[in-house]
Amino acid sequence: MEGALWGIGSAIGFGFGDFTARFTSRRIGAESSLLAVLIIGFVGLTLLFFLPGAGAAAGRQFSAWVSGPGIWWSLGSGGANLFGLLCLYKALARGPISLAAPIVAAYPAAVLVYLVFLGYVLMPVHLGGIVATLGGVILLSRLAEGDAPTAASAGERPTETIRLAVFSMCGLALGLLCAQEVTELHGPLWGAWGRHGFGTMWLLAWMAARGQMPKFPRGIRLLLVLQALLEGAGSLFLFVAGTGGGRPLAAVFSSNFAAVVVVLGWLFLRERISLAQWLSMGVILAGVSVLALSPEVLPPG
Repeated sequence: MEGALWGIGSAIGFGFGDFTARFTSRRIGAESSLLAVLIIGFVGLTLLFFLPGAGAAAGRQFSAWVSGPGIWWSLGSGGANLFGLLCLYKALARGPISLAAPIVAAYPAAVLVYLVFLGYVLMPVHLGGIVATLGGVILLSRLAEGDAPTAASAGERPTETIRLAVFSMCGLALGLLCAQEVTELHGPLWGAWGRHGFGTMWLLAWMAARGQMPKFPRGIRLLLVLQALLEGAGSLFLFVAGTGGGRPLAAVFSSNFAAVVVVLGWLFLRERISLAQWLSMGVILAGVSVLALSPEVLPPG
């Protein structure tokens, strides 16, 4: 029960944070919006190393992280996660968010597809969850492309939103796999810290290469801080649940962040959603829930 509560808190944090990202990304661009979230998150994670009793352990772990493979996995995690989040923010800004969010929420299925190519062995329940999740994504995409009212509400055909959401799903899945490698070596805090740190570095390099300057006008700074705090709360609740026995339930309920985003869009943005689209989203979330509750996949060999 405790894991379910942490998962619900995580879903609310991620859901409201992503909904806020729609407005900040439209106002200042997805790059500046995401940069603010990454920097605030990185600073917050760094402060955790200065908690009483954490300094000496952090020093030893830093030395091991820099000199071992952890730093390279962190580089990959930061880059892949950045790509996924940037595509997510652009998809949410473009809309409709009732299309973008559920597709991105299917990333656990993409994780297992990656593992298949790495030689991991899946069980029938895994295959069923993948089929349900990706089948729901395909059905939702086809419904959106053929639904004139939904396309009109986005201002154009939703093909680009679908493409961005699929890219986001794949990027977030790859980033999670890389972060898990860091977590196995050095713990979850280092996995999150490296992902935020290198994500910030990659994003600054990308913006510099494009001659794009970050912009944080006064009228939106408070909203950016709120967005970062909401996203951070979602991560924190999931992290706390992962330290106990409620991790599977937490993962199930946290995956419902997409439902939170969709309901917010339906209530406040008046996005028109057909019954078939609601059912498609339900299939995606059901598939993700099955994957979250399934046994771990068998490693190669």
